[in-house]
Amino acid sequence: MIRKHILYLILCSAVLLATSCGQQYKAKRIAEDFMKSNLKDATRLKVTKLTSLDSTKVLSDSVISDLRQRAENTSHYKRGITYSPGGMTKKLLLSRVSYELNGKRHQDTYYFDDSMTRVVAFKINEE
Repeated sequence: MIRKHILYLILCSAVLLATSCGQQYKAKRIAEDFMKSNLKDATRLKVTKLTSLDSTKVLSDSVISDLRQRAENTSHYKRGITYSPGGMTKKLLLSRVSYELNGKRHQDTYYFDDSMTRVVAFKINEE
């Protein structure tokens, strides 16, 4: 009986780990695609690290608008950054993305919708 419980625990842990890794991979792919579409020059882009996904419910529409406005004034992103269409979700997933661009290191925090299909906003972090 104990062996059954141990086997069940191991199986559940493996499923959770696989799901988590899948979401991390998806977040990296979505962030990279977003960056390639919106950086002024993404030819030498190399994503070096992505932190574990976390979630937040405290970002309001006005904060998202402010983040988007600030992003317009950065030196390495284009003006008129394009975000995928879709409404605001109550819960956002977030991850800090470290990357190299033209020999310089950068770090941004990316906010994804709760179904992990698009970037809702991002924040430039000083490294």
